[in-house]
Amino acid sequence: MAKQLHGLIELLPSSPKWQYCVMQTAKPTKSPVRLFYHDSVECLESLFQHLLFHDKLNLAPHRVYRTAERLVRVYSEWMTGDVAWEIQNKLPDGATLLGIMLSSDKMNISALVGDRCAHPLLLGLANIHMLTHLKISSDVFLLVALLPIPKFIHKHKRMCGMLTDRLLHKCLNIILELLKQAARLGIMMNDPLGNLQLCYTPLASYMVDTPEACMLVGVGGKTLPVTMAMYKHFSDNFQHPSQTKMFTLQQLQNIEVDPDDLEQYFKAAQEYRLNGVSRLFYHNWVLSDPFNFFNPEVLHHWHKFVWDHDIKWSINIIGTTELDFCFSVLHPSSIHQSATDTSARAFLI
Repeated sequence: MAKQLHGLIELLPSSPKWQYCVMQTAKPTKSPVRLFYHDSVECLESLFQHLLFHDKLNLAPHRVYRTAERLVRVYSEWMTGDVAWEIQNKLPDGATLLGIMLSSDKMNISALVGDRCAHPLLLGLANIHMLTHLKISSDVFLLVALLPIPKFIHKHKRMCGMLTDRLLHKCLNIILELLKQAARLGIMMNDPLGNLQLCYTPLASYMVDTPEACMLVGVGGKTLPVTMAMYKHFSDNFQHPSQTKMFTLQQLQNIEVDPDDLEQYFKAAQEYRLNGVSRLFYHNWVLSDPFNFFNPEVLHHWHKFVWDHDIKWSINIIGTTELDFCFSVLHPSSIHQSATDTSARAFLI
């Protein structure tokens, strides 16, 4: 009986297997750089074919309005947004749009005992319903890779940072190459009900903090990752043009210095407010643009912005006594919210 049970278990679909490679670096490091990752398409298939999500997927863009007159539009799921409609209109008839969600953040695993760090890369599917994403038990994100954290040996600390950024983009190119091919050519996949779908996989969202977003876009410090504004323009009363892939790649082409000449290339890149990465991970990911897939960061862009700016402005305008009274008359919220990040939990409390 046990032997038959093991035989049936062996027939079940296997989970994505770990792969491993040693990364070749332009400059020496203190230890070999190893990249551990899953097949990104297999991870996507395991999410798309999951039976628990069979009734929790949006496979076609749609618009939602409050009334039949269509005066007020409601945005909730990614498939209700304009970007999903724009991408779908560029795909062949009958094709299925699968929005890729990525998230990464370097974290400390141990402190004072080895000081171990990890840089996980998670993959999700934007087609899954929002309420399902809010449930931690749904397991809507899969660990697709452990990005390396190298320690380069170079006399200039800035060059070590630029080499680390370049290596990270190189790793992302390896991990996400199959998803880029699927976004360009399409790939056949079975949905949870067994229907065969021709799927295209643009990058819908990359959830990172602001410094990492700037590094991934390829811009330097004190420059916004989604617009062309720099720190000198932060007080402008108008919106600057979007930070598009075409514009950034054109700036890289204008740099005539050899990328292997690190110091000279870094100086030339600074003139365009770039960080020195010569080959960005999204350069060949069609239907994907930084100003679309980098979303607002809730903790810093909303919570901290309110406390660091709006609250100070309110105190200067109406005074502390009036502001305290306004807070005291607010009805306490009883809505349950969840957050995976510890700092975000503190704000919710």
